[in-house]
Amino acid sequence: MAEDNKVSKAQQKAVNKYVKNNYDRINVTFPKGRKEKLREHAKKQNESVNAFIVRSVSETMERDNQIQEPTAAHAGSAQSRARQMDSVPLEDAAAKADLKRLPNDILYQMDIAKALGTDVLAKLLEKARQQPVGPKE
Repeated sequence: MAEDNKVSKAQQKAVNKYVKNNYDRINVTFPKGRKEKLREHAKKQNESVNAFIVRSVSETMERDNQIQEPTAAHAGSAQSRARQMDSVPLEDAAAKADLKRLPNDILYQMDIAKALGTDVLAKLLEKARQQPVGPKE
């Protein structure tokens, strides 16, 4: 019976040729202990590990593209988006931003970057660093 389950060298060669001609191979590395969890999860989904990874990556890319498309459609291109960010008057942004809080609060910095862009954030951080330390009058 064990003899029936063996794959001949010719069959294995044919499978390898098919895979080589129809698929790209990617070596994925996971932290120790994650491989078994991945196998268990794939099994619960009635998928092979490979099918699960392919589906997961495809769904993530699709979701990421859906998030980015409205921004891209609105901005037109990366260059026009950058121009829009540069067009935000620095004084207007500085008036709305808490310059005392900005240099030390990474979450606040992320909010500013998301709302106004990283270029404006960099300019605001520079402005905050130039502010005199002490109470405002």
